[in-house]
Amino acid sequence: MRLSHEFISALDTLSEVRGLDKSIIISAIETALASAYSKFHPGEQNTEIRVDDKTGEINVCELRKVVETINDPAKEITLNDAKRFNRDIQIGNTLRLELNPENFGRIAAQTARQVITQRLRDEAVKQEYGAFADKQGELVSGTVARSEPEQTIVRLNEKAEAILPKKERIPGEKYNYGDTMKFYVLEVKDKTRTPKITLSRTHPGLLKRLMELEIPEIAQGIVKIIDTARDAGARAKVSLKTEDPNVDPIGACVGNGRERIRAVS
Repeated sequence: MRLSHEFISALDTLSEVRGLDKSIIISAIETALASAYSKFHPGEQNTEIRVDDKTGEINVCELRKVVETINDPAKEITLNDAKRFNRDIQIGNTLRLELNPENFGRIAAQTARQVITQRLRDEAVKQEYGAFADKQGELVSGTVARSEPEQTIVRLNEKAEAILPKKERIPGEKYNYGDTMKFYVLEVKDKTRTPKITLSRTHPGLLKRLMELEIPEIAQGIVKIIDTARDAGARAKVSLKTEDPNVDPIGACVGNGRERIRAVS
């Protein structure tokens, strides 16, 4: 019983092109096969399935621990009986008895394909969200996809979405479908299948990042932000300092005709 040569060749290609670790995929296939096998053979729980990553050969083995006295017939075997299969086996060793279950080849092939498909989906999700893995604490632009009572869903790119919780929304601010806004990346959680990006419109860090964006002296480090205090949607205070005696930090932030601070607001 084996996976086809074409399947193994395709797996090699995926490993090279997509950068997927072949051994991890094989391990996932073995785990999935063991789960599938247990569904069709519920009485044979102590089994092990191994897949040869070069030939595609699938080995299904029943595991028995070699003991002097049997307490669990489903998991143990006496030394005398074990030596009928392996003359060198000793007490305490594990005997692997190869099985050849009927019709399992078709199930194995189907299960392997499902594992590969899911792995590719997981990898696609990771790649999409990977661009945001180091964006925690940074400023991003996003488009409102939908707004719900407890959260707003924001689309960051073609496939990646983020959550703006109710408590991170500015009171009274409208989040209409299609609106493009700037958000502070509050948290990025790397989950296996559903990475989670949480945004904020109320965090003081949003104010700081906006000032860095709109005020060159802050972006260049000439003027430094010491601290911020913010009542989101109402008012904010920022303490500044500069080592350059020729620069007025407040004037630099306000700008001519208040254009810089207006852009931040």
